[in-house]
Amino acid sequence: MIHVLFVCLRRSLALCFFFLGLAFCAEAKESDSSQTLPQALPPAEELAQAVEQDLAKTMAARSASENAGAATCNGNIGVEFITTKNPAHEQKQEEVRAIEQISGSSLPGIIEHLLIRPLPEQKTAANPHMSIAISYPSIGRSDVDTDIRQWAADIADAFERNFDYDNLTEEMGSSQNDGLNQNVELAADFSVSRPSSNALSITFRLWNNVGGPHANLDVVTLNYSLINGQRLQLVDLFKKPDEALRLMSAWSRSFLDQRYGTGRTQMLLRGTEPSVENFSSLTLTPAGICINFQPYQVAAWEMGAQTVEMPLEALASASPLMVFWAR
Repeated sequence: MIHVLFVCLRRSLALCFFFLGLAFCAEAKESDSSQTLPQALPPAEELAQAVEQDLAKTMAARSASENAGAATCNGNIGVEFITTKNPAHEQKQEEVRAIEQISGSSLPGIIEHLLIRPLPEQKTAANPHMSIAISYPSIGRSDVDTDIRQWAADIADAFERNFDYDNLTEEMGSSQNDGLNQNVELAADFSVSRPSSNALSITFRLWNNVGGPHANLDVVTLNYSLINGQRLQLVDLFKKPDEALRLMSAWSRSFLDQRYGTGRTQMLLRGTEPSVENFSSLTLTPAGICINFQPYQVAAWEMGAQTVEMPLEALASASPLMVFWAR
């Protein structure tokens, strides 16, 4: 009897432990499942709002970048950002400013160069008395800059080619006191005029000294089309160049007569005849042209080189090519 009771009690305890184990496992499984189940997806309305918000942020960023100078391509979302402070760009600008300061140029976009002959190491017994220093500009455009540089070199070549110290000394006098006892020099400076973004005008003053009582002066202008890089002549500026010469002649005579009140002297009349030679040096200005006369062309040396300003409206009947004045 006791044995039977003991067996029953043992079975009851086993069942109790079995059910307790089942309960513990069920609770643990429920806990694990609650941690691994994914969160519920948001309703469709909330998802649409989120997409609209992201799109709005993208468009706002794109708009801000465009306002700041960003470059876009065909309206794509991808944007190439251009920062307001670019170290490489700033360094390049500093280099340009330094070059301009060294060269002595104060004109924006113009760099001044100096052609010197002979160089110190090239001084020889044959040319110790000759000195060439031609100042000329470059504007950062290869075709125009090449032409200007070649022009300066040709001027220096011509001066060197005609330089003969012995002959010059003989021409000036046979004795040492009467002969050539100073350097033979050629020097040039320049000024730049921009009648518009389509044209450029460079006016050179060439001083050469070969032992006379004073240096000689020539005023030479180089006019360029910035449309095609071509050097401009009178026939390129006016559709009716003969009419332009006639108008410039009459205007110059009247202006110089009023300036000095000396009447139309023979020198003035001869120097203002309507010929290409007399009006070969024209500086283009925003208002029209500046006519440059050489010393002794229309007045005596002591009166200096003469210039006459002429408005473009006074040249209307010559049909000027208005594109060079952006009109």
